[in-house]
Amino acid sequence: MKRVVWAGVATVALLGAAGPVSAQGFVIYMPPNCELDTQHFLVRNAELYIKAATEARSDEQRERSIADAKRVLVDALEAGEEANAGVWYFLGRAYAMEFDLPGADSALTKAEALYPDCAEDMDNLRRSIWVPLYTEGAEALEVNDLDAARDALAQADQISTKEPFVPYYLASVLLAQDDIPGALELFKKTIGMGQTEGDYEESYITSLFNAGRLHHMLQQWDSAAVWYAQYRQVNPNDREALTGLLQVLEASGRNEEALAFTDTILEHAEAMTDLDVFSAGVSLFQANRYQQAVRAFVVGLEKNSHYRDGVYNLAQSYFAIAKPRDSTETPLEEEREVREDAAKEMLGVSKRLLEIDPANENSLRLLAAAYQLNGDTAATLDMLERIEDLTFDVEIEIFEPRDAGYQVRGTISNLKEGETSVPAIVFEFVDFDGRVVTTEAVSARTLTSKATDRFQLTPVGEGIAAWRYKPES
Repeated sequence: MKRVVWAGVATVALLGAAGPVSAQGFVIYMPPNCELDTQHFLVRNAELYIKAATEARSDEQRERSIADAKRVLVDALEAGEEANAGVWYFLGRAYAMEFDLPGADSALTKAEALYPDCAEDMDNLRRSIWVPLYTEGAEALEVNDLDAARDALAQADQISTKEPFVPYYLASVLLAQDDIPGALELFKKTIGMGQTEGDYEESYITSLFNAGRLHHMLQQWDSAAVWYAQYRQVNPNDREALTGLLQVLEASGRNEEALAFTDTILEHAEAMTDLDVFSAGVSLFQANRYQQAVRAFVVGLEKNSHYRDGVYNLAQSYFAIAKPRDSTETPLEEEREVREDAAKEMLGVSKRLLEIDPANENSLRLLAAAYQLNGDTAATLDMLERIEDLTFDVEIEIFEPRDAGYQVRGTISNLKEGETSVPAIVFEFVDFDGRVVTTEAVSARTLTSKATDRFQLTPVGEGIAAWRYKPES
């Protein structure tokens, strides 16, 4: 999964707070910065209690003053002052001092609705609560304490909804805890904040990608396609988004769109891995778009010319173009030339395949077919005899990266009725340039009639990109 884990937590500055610290070491009360109406005597009393709580020198005095502020504000509400923004502002401030986040959020939301001109002051008040929570969450993330980070960031997200870093990092925490739906919701929340520039650009763009990828993981194909497409508006060359979009289009049965999109993928082939391009080629082949499949496999083999499946699929694509059609009609000259050219190309590719995979019956049959399409009867017969004489077949089923190397699994099958002696088979694991990184051997063995043995190799080495083998003489 790409870009779904936080890479480092951004620092933030405290823009506003309930009051600065004095030279004597206690907090000084700061009145509202906006022209809030505090004429009602209960509101004035509440402000005095908040001031006393802010400047209190003991916890007992602080708690008593906060309780008194809440008491007179409740009296004001019971006296019919529900539309007085000052009541809700100071009630929010009292809840904030108690760290009662739901209470503070609810009261400040009502105050903002009643008196929008004071929104900046209330934002600063929210931020005075938000910053220590964000800092606590960031510090927990730094030591990979996901539970503590989740708790702190969830509280920060509750009190202030204007800071994209909080839902962004919280989404990453949820993802690490396998809460994919929760992470998806928070990545979408980050996007919805619409902060796309400066320090927030990376979190916005990454959240777009993750929205597509997580819908993809949940097999919500159409939604994944929408988010991948939106992400590509800001990052059109991203190879994972290109291949991801192709996969979800195919999975949702939108075959025509998928086929059209493969051309887009090939236009961006330089930015893609060899396996991504090969995957596009397979999709084209399965859709009977053989000319485009050839193009994809050729591009993929330019990146990794030793990759057996790429060579095999290219030969198959040329064969699909060159093979005779079930028709009595004489082909047009242009079509005939296309078939002849494909047959010639297939011959060269099939020879390359046999150098990589010499004891595989399918590889031998492809070369025999290539000779036949090129009208070389003697070579065709020679290949058919070689197939008939083949006593065992080697098949590679899995070639996958694992840690510092690869995992290779395959089979050796006896093609004959009687016992067959199989010599040791030496595998060379090569890099993109064909240089041997390491070798491993499958031991010699005797197979009973039609028996199949499985084998596993675990080559280790930097730069392994492909395999080839030769049975020992």
